[in-house]
Amino acid sequence: MPDMDATMLTHARSTLLDTARTHFIAEPGVVGLYLSGTLASGDAEPHSDIDLRVVTEPAAHAGFVARRRDFPRLWDGFLFNEWLPGAQHCVSHFRPFTKIDIFYLNADDLRPSPWYALPTIVLHDPAGRIAALLAASRDLRFTITEDDVDFSISKALAAAHEAYRRIRRGHLLYAAALLDEMRLHMMQADDWLNDRPTLGMVQSKFDRRHSGMQMIGRIPGDGADRNAGIDLLRGLSILLVVIHHLALRIPLARTALAAILPATLLHALNWNGYSAVFLFFVISGFLITSHSIRRWGTLSAVDAPAFYRRRAMRILPCLIVLVAILSLLDLAHVPYYTITHPDQSLPRAILAVFGMHLNWYEGHTAYLPGGWDVLWSLSIEEAFYLAFPLFCRATARHAVLRAILFAALALSLPADYALLSHAPEIWREKAYLPGMAAIATGICAALIAPRAPLRHVPALGILGASMLGAILLWQPAIRQALGHATMLLLTLGSAMLLIAFDRGWGRATLPRIRALLWLRAYGRLSYEIYLTHMFLVFPAIALFHGLGAPIRYGWLWFLPVVPLAWLLGHATERLVTSPAERRLRSRFPFDPASIRPHPATR
Repeated sequence: MPDMDATMLTHARSTLLDTARTHFIAEPGVVGLYLSGTLASGDAEPHSDIDLRVVTEPAAHAGFVARRRDFPRLWDGFLFNEWLPGAQHCVSHFRPFTKIDIFYLNADDLRPSPWYALPTIVLHDPAGRIAALLAASRDLRFTITEDDVDFSISKALAAAHEAYRRIRRGHLLYAAALLDEMRLHMMQADDWLNDRPTLGMVQSKFDRRHSGMQMIGRIPGDGADRNAGIDLLRGLSILLVVIHHLALRIPLARTALAAILPATLLHALNWNGYSAVFLFFVISGFLITSHSIRRWGTLSAVDAPAFYRRRAMRILPCLIVLVAILSLLDLAHVPYYTITHPDQSLPRAILAVFGMHLNWYEGHTAYLPGGWDVLWSLSIEEAFYLAFPLFCRATARHAVLRAILFAALALSLPADYALLSHAPEIWREKAYLPGMAAIATGICAALIAPRAPLRHVPALGILGASMLGAILLWQPAIRQALGHATMLLLTLGSAMLLIAFDRGWGRATLPRIRALLWLRAYGRLSYEIYLTHMFLVFPAIALFHGLGAPIRYGWLWFLPVVPLAWLLGHATERLVTSPAERRLRSRFPFDPASIRPHPATR
């Protein structure tokens, strides 16, 4: 067997999927195609297989099942099939080391199910049947009965009992098989405890729960497994942003809370919005890099068009709706939302948003109204990610140099601020380089995480949490001591926490702390809350001033805004982000693991 690197395997899988998709779209009687499994969840490794579902017309279904072993034989690289009599699927193996599982589904048998709430990528759906099925399944939940639990416990105990008996009799191979059966029931219990579907029939699923790729600690009902620690960081970030934008207009230090809470805590709540955005930048770099490596095997193989499509499908729907609403409010001259500066205009603001330079536009004119102003960070992110896949492919033969350059950019943060020390305050706050340095820190963390020794993970998590907490609580004092290096302490601490969470730190405890569920839910909707929360901040401020409320009671206005911001973000995700992303993926299907071979890997 020839040597197989990650790029070769990923490219072979992409080619096989494209062949299968093209074949079945051309077959009469096929009404839909979709992917499930690790390709759909964005969790694929180079050795991951393809889980393809072929939905057929009822009259054609029996014919497809009968020919299920014949279709793969028509495709290049076919090796052999594994199949069961009477089954409705076929597993086919291809050169160099690729596997595709094809299930044939009768369109009349499709019913809403919790399984369809799991990650799915629609490849072909001309009549919208699969999209309707996914929409109807979105809120369904997996349930277990008392009989399920009793059956599982009894089978696990029986397997342990019989395994001991067989070991004593010297039947070691049979005993090993029984221990595997017991392990499967343990996995099933783990799924139930963490509100996951019971996927434990594949042994590798159990192994992955103990690797850096495991996704433990999902929020029940969010439709996908998530890392609870990373969601907590995202939730903390967006919470600090929401509080900051309220506290700029109702300073907490002037409310009755000043007589109850320490001044240090009030200052931290009031003024950490900017620091929270930099925490966002680090998280963003970490997640984008981690997902890219899982999808394409290596940064050298990142497919730029596929990368851009995924970013556009995630970012643009909500952003377009937001800009449309802000434009209407400006044209209607609604207070707090109207662009009034003589050097600014609505068309120019729109161009700045979609041209990824709103931060530059504000830096050269003035602050835009708050609903527009929050988009400055998005301009930095998207400008960075415009270059990211191109840079990764350009340095495909120099992975070590690429990592060194990312590290140099990450560590340049103090120098970036030193260069900006004489710039206007607005440009010091919104310049490209500091934000990009923070994103690069997240990239470096993602590159380091798989190599971080597990024995050092708890210490890394504690140190990272201490560094981040110190900056958030005592930033003024630390800034006096460290000067321009202060934000570097924040980004490095955030990176350490991300590595620790990715490597499993807190995975057994965080999902079970119910007091943190709301903050994790905040983190899951961080993008939607970030874009929309000013639609609550400004009405709350207007009502506060309109009623002539005493400033000492100003803290009461924070209480409804925080949960309402989550509700608005949730509504935006349900009504805009998710439906648009599903429709776009159905209209412009693509293999999330597809690559174009780079000259260095041909």
